[in-house]
Amino acid sequence: DLIMDVLPDWPVDQDLVNVATTSLQAHERFSALMRTRLQNNFAAKNAIEEGNNILDSLRHLKSRIEGTSFIFRPISLDHEQLILLKHLVIAHTPASLQDVTKTKIVENITLLLESQVKRVLYACLLTCLWFAYTQPEVSAQAKNNLLFVVYVAQDEQFFSL
Repeated sequence: DLIMDVLPDWPVDQDLVNVATTSLQAHERFSALMRTRLQNNFAAKNAIEEGNNILDSLRHLKSRIEGTSFIFRPISLDHEQLILLKHLVIAHTPASLQDVTKTKIVENITLLLESQVKRVLYACLLTCLWFAYTQPEVSAQAKNNLLFVVYVAQDEQFFSL
């Protein structure tokens, strides 16, 4: 679920937003420089992690100041159901995809996202035909297939996985 604060905690002050933006950008540059210069320094890992936490706090504060604060609650997927869906996706080429298999894929998507999303808008099995034709074994032809799903969790937003 994604919950959007419709109104900020206080009226939006553009000066505050500008200062928060400048501060956030400065800390972004500082964090990037720190990660680059200290990436091989084991003792500095805590400092890098602390810098990332401060960066997250600054992002949250800026979004509250400008009235665009979001609280994201990710959906949880059943691992067993996901494995079944993965098997269906990587086991079929366009030539072997029957209506029965399409129905099973739709049913699995529905079970996987049931009670977590409002509705599924779109599902597409993307195949890599040039890769499939380069593979002599049928079992390897669908190895690079992808399942693209767009769903609505709340009326204000949608995500894809």
